[in-house]
Amino acid sequence: VYDVDLEQYRETQGDSFDGQAKSAWGTNCNTTETRAVFVDELSCIGCRMCNNLAGDTFGMEDLWGRARVKTQWGNNEEEISDAIDSCPVDCIYWVQRKQLPLLEYIMGLCNRITVASMMNGRAAPDSPFSRAEYFLKQRKEAKWGPADGSMLHNERLSNAIAKAWLQLPAEIRQDLWPQYAELQGDTN
Repeated sequence: VYDVDLEQYRETQGDSFDGQAKSAWGTNCNTTETRAVFVDELSCIGCRMCNNLAGDTFGMEDLWGRARVKTQWGNNEEEISDAIDSCPVDCIYWVQRKQLPLLEYIMGLCNRITVASMMNGRAAPDSPFSRAEYFLKQRKEAKWGPADGSMLHNERLSNAIAKAWLQLPAEIRQDLWPQYAELQGDTN
């Protein structure tokens, strides 16, 4: 998902996605491995089964008490597969290695609810998979923009530009854009 246009996208969209995975890569991973492990923390109930069966791969995040991959391929494939198969809510997935950075980034943006709320039937408001898909769609639209090839400005960027402009002293605004000063009656 990382390409040469990422920096331009980040500037226009204001996000901090850098294309790098958050989890480390362990020694049980060969250089040609195309798979990675991802935990949908929104669906995890914090049972610790994965952590108990493959503790070098899975850890528990502190704030919500949910499983998270700390080291890709920290355990061998059999131990990781056993941990995935033991998950009572099926929230652990094999994903493509190239998909992992985006999924981990998006997971950090998703709204969470407590496990108690989940157990009482309340569904998590987000899905990291659907949010990742939406992110890519937005990125593609921003990257290609209108037919003339220019970048689209989102509302946040437009507001930031307007705010910065208005914070400039009146004489600088007049020098930079005389017509703006005339429209505003700013004749200092």
